[in-house]
Amino acid sequence: MKNNKYLIIFISLVLSINFALASNTKLATTITEQAESVLVKKDNAITLQELKNMVISDTIDVQLSYERLFQAQKQIGSARAQYFPYGVGTVATVAYFGTFSYIILAELITSLPSKIFNVQKRKNIRNAQRENVKVITANINNQIAIMYYGFLKDEAMLKIASLELQLLEAKVSSLEERIEIGMSNEIELDNVKYRYHNLREVYLKFNGYYYQSLKSLNTLIGRSSEDEVIKLQPVAEFLSVDDINMSTEDMTNTAITNSSELKAADYMIKAAHNNTRSARWSVLSFSGIGFGYMSRVRFSKSETQNAYFKRDSVKRNIENEVYSRTSKLVNSINIFNQDQSLYNSTKAYVEGDIAEFNAGQLTLGRLIDTELIYLTDFREAVRTHYSSLNNLDGLERVVGNSVYANQAVLDTPEKPSYDSIIDIQVNRKRRRINLSVTSSDLSVEIEKVEYNFDYNLFNEMTSTSIGSNFAIKLKTRRKSTEVSGNAVITLSNGDVINKTFNI
Repeated sequence: MKNNKYLIIFISLVLSINFALASNTKLATTITEQAESVLVKKDNAITLQELKNMVISDTIDVQLSYERLFQAQKQIGSARAQYFPYGVGTVATVAYFGTFSYIILAELITSLPSKIFNVQKRKNIRNAQRENVKVITANINNQIAIMYYGFLKDEAMLKIASLELQLLEAKVSSLEERIEIGMSNEIELDNVKYRYHNLREVYLKFNGYYYQSLKSLNTLIGRSSEDEVIKLQPVAEFLSVDDINMSTEDMTNTAITNSSELKAADYMIKAAHNNTRSARWSVLSFSGIGFGYMSRVRFSKSETQNAYFKRDSVKRNIENEVYSRTSKLVNSINIFNQDQSLYNSTKAYVEGDIAEFNAGQLTLGRLIDTELIYLTDFREAVRTHYSSLNNLDGLERVVGNSVYANQAVLDTPEKPSYDSIIDIQVNRKRRRINLSVTSSDLSVEIEKVEYNFDYNLFNEMTSTSIGSNFAIKLKTRRKSTEVSGNAVITLSNGDVINKTFNI
């Protein structure tokens, strides 16, 4: 009778073990598929470019977009402080607010006197402000990318952590049942439980922070915080150093050509020159020559010199940013390649263990141990993958153009190149010079052209005459006088192109 009792207990234990094995087998045998699902494209999800278009468009004022972004970043910082109150929240808040400003590369706020405005100077300051708005727009787009890739990374981390928790739960169940039949001990079980509870605590905090901060996307796009949060589209294509299709030198030259910071600085130089002329000719005004006359002239000259210094500083910053961000991108891609290589090796090992488990040659507990290592390696690969995408967007922010061959990765439309389409026509006959601007593509319509001249040789001239190809006529003192400057060409689509000329 006693033997039958022990037999019943033994059979019950075996059945319970088999039931636990059956309930956890699906997770264990499909772990790679479930983990890699974090990179699978979703239905009705928003790409990075689509999100940028929702935040900044022709119908949304840039200032409003900036305010929305600031509030969204503030929500993220508050969520961090709420769920990680012991220093992490404060540090994260400072990091968020410290990385964003109106102008990242250089602050181009002028200190020129505001009381001596003339028409010419107002135009240049207005043009500088227009370029600064472009800088703000570029910065907002870059910050959107940082948030976008950050949320995708966090989402993937949470999914992987949830799989780790499920595996650890299965490991605990397996050990408890093995202890019942004397095949394991309490020390091993306590270690796994301790690991499980630690991970679960971190997971719950991070999960709360993630869903709280995710609401900032509604603020970013002008929706109510109560609305359903938009879904973001994972990026499954991995970056490669070989697909960076521009040299560092080409990037630097392109960045200098495209830089709205430099264009704004150039306009401020012109405004400073106009201000100097205004101060010199103040003898003709009611103020006349008095005790303050020379100080006004000296002050205006120092402001002109300061404007040149600011431009030189912007140029150096651009060059430094290109080199540092290129190095950062290349390093992040190389680190990802190492993580991916390690992950692929671990994945192959796990797939071998799964085959052995299915053949009855490996216990569930041993399989779970291998799969936990696999998830750790996969998590690092995903993290460095999104880090490299983030660094790519940062580099292209400085260059002002795509530097990566595979546009499908970024879902970024290529900017049209106007260099071969728009040209400045020059006709010189002794002292008389004719300048005009033409477009070889009829779909590219020019709205107006502003001609600016170096060394204040001529006043700024503007033409809106389509029939004359926006022509202007000049007359120099000598037939050998060199005339140089730039033409600011405004297109009907709002794009602005700068073309230089030297006659």
